[in-house]
Amino acid sequence: MSYAGAGCMMVIFVVLLRVLGVAERSRRVLAISRRAFEDFRSSELDDDAKEEAMQAHAKVLGALFVVLTLSVAVCVTAPLAVIWLLDLATVLSFDEVLTAALTWQLIAGGTLLAVALAWLDNRPHR
Repeated sequence: MSYAGAGCMMVIFVVLLRVLGVAERSRRVLAISRRAFEDFRSSELDDDAKEEAMQAHAKVLGALFVVLTLSVAVCVTAPLAVIWLLDLATVLSFDEVLTAALTWQLIAGGTLLAVALAWLDNRPHR
């Protein structure tokens, strides 16, 4: 039962990552960072224009940092809260589920699942 709980924890985590758009926001951070670097190196912009562009990029990146940090906190704490509630209801043991979640088998399986989902997300859409 502890492996089922650990698997459930993993699924909740991945679903929340998708629902909260963590990957999309991470891609946006990379795109803004690239744009900021291009603006910084641009010979077409004067110093004032560069400073204005950097401040605009910094504001967006700061907001994304806060949103991503809170999103990841939710992704981590929500599955733990579910397992904790199931422990309170004596359905599962919180400690046993965490022990199962840290086995190499579950870590390897979770890694393979994450890679497969990332591959599926990055395929060209037809």
